[in-house]
Amino acid sequence: MKGHFMGAAEKRDASMPFWPEAMGRKMALSYTQVSEGQMDEWEASGTVRFFRGGRNGQRLALREELKKAVEALRGSASAADDWFD
Repeated sequence: MKGHFMGAAEKRDASMPFWPEAMGRKMALSYTQVSEGQMDEWEASGTVRFFRGGRNGQRLALREELKKAVEALRGSASAADDWFD
């Protein structure tokens, strides 16, 4: 479709080499490959914090926090590295 551009979350998956330093929830779910429920748990426990900072007040989470949450879920940094490869 001419003139239609996919959003970043639609065209990226965890195997992509570049991810922004902060991302909205939809992209964070794509990056971490976890369920909505898991992301809700991380947010409720403070493991991942979303803050207002995006365009139009979008809530963003830091990539580093998301990666640490996956590391904790998977049990080690090396397991998380495999997850993001």
